[in-house]
Amino acid sequence: MVLNCQKIKARMVELGTNQGEVAEKMGIDRGTLNAKVNDPTGSRLTLDDIYSLIGILKIDDPRPYFFCG
Repeated sequence: MVLNCQKIKARMVELGTNQGEVAEKMGIDRGTLNAKVNDPTGSRLTLDDIYSLIGILKIDDPRPYFFCG
């Protein structure tokens, strides 16, 4: 899997949120989320992380965010 880091971050900006707020909703530390989002291979993200991000960021089509490349 390839993670589109910039698209995830842009979506946060679109929604007026930030990594700290998203991390809190996911129940993880901001630094942990930062490491996961900044890993372009997506290897640090679990399936639960992906589902959480899809819900929190209100992503209708996850393919351009998580399955690009």
